[in-house]
Amino acid sequence: KDGRASAADVISWIAERHHQACLADGNRTGRNEEEVTRAVSRIVSKFLSEQVTLTPAAAPQQVSAIAVPDSVTATRWLADTLGTGKLSGIFLKDGQLVHCVRYGEDGFKEVSNGHQDFQQVKPVTVDSLVAQLSASYSFGKVDGRSGAPKLVLFPRDAASVAVHAPHELPNVRTLRGATTVPVVRLDGSILDTAGYDEPTGLLYEPDPGMEQVRVSEVPTAEEITQARWWIDEVIGGFPFSTPSDRVNYVTFLLTPLLRIALPGPRKLVVLDARQPGTGKTLLAQVSHMIHGGVMRGPLPTEEPEVVKDIATILLNTSSPVVTFDNVEGLIR
Repeated sequence: KDGRASAADVISWIAERHHQACLADGNRTGRNEEEVTRAVSRIVSKFLSEQVTLTPAAAPQQVSAIAVPDSVTATRWLADTLGTGKLSGIFLKDGQLVHCVRYGEDGFKEVSNGHQDFQQVKPVTVDSLVAQLSASYSFGKVDGRSGAPKLVLFPRDAASVAVHAPHELPNVRTLRGATTVPVVRLDGSILDTAGYDEPTGLLYEPDPGMEQVRVSEVPTAEEITQARWWIDEVIGGFPFSTPSDRVNYVTFLLTPLLRIALPGPRKLVVLDARQPGTGKTLLAQVSHMIHGGVMRGPLPTEEPEVVKDIATILLNTSSPVVTFDNVEGLIR
């Protein structure tokens, strides 16, 4: 009534403990769940001064709670648990904790909300960690006055310790980045199995339909011919000015696949044309379709703003391709 817990939560709590007591007593009480529900209905009706009719639950479920009697105990438990089990999607990236929602206890998973973008790699804050813990586990402690167990939220100060001291978490792995397509490792092997890849530190999150795609490490002549045909099929309609322009664009398409095997820095790619409507933006979007990417507005004209804009992009996205659209003027 005071907004601290819903009636359903309280009634479920009471019904569960009655069920446990009956089982512990050999079920000799003679009270079934329907009788208990009627009794609770009378109590609630009297308290609210109005008639309340409750229906018994189909099957009371045992509530298994992890005991967190104090913040010190909670901090130790969290330090040992982060990066494992239901929290396997927590990684260390660029000195801070991040949460990869498409990676969990059983490895790669499809997200329930249908989004398939790189923004599924999110920075972890104290509040988001508490929310993630509450969604994954139940926590309990003994009430100091009544001695009865009760469910509680995970202590915020314990979550704060983990967020602000991530290098002290022994089971949290380092994440270098994410990819939605297979890439080449430093030794020439192919990363094409969904999930976290220890050698590269990459999280492979294949787009729908790509999960079972395997890339040959030693392609046959037929496979090479087929691959060339696909490239020609994708970009054959674009009016490149010279053969060299076409070669440069194909090289640009290959670059994200080789970013582990061939360390940078890598050159900025400029797509220009003699007149509007030639297909520059569409040509950039082809790379997004293949690798995943983000579109940005025009490039800032002042150098400090350029530095700030690029730094923000590198901090807030794992996309391998970033496009500044409708750029005008001279770029140095």
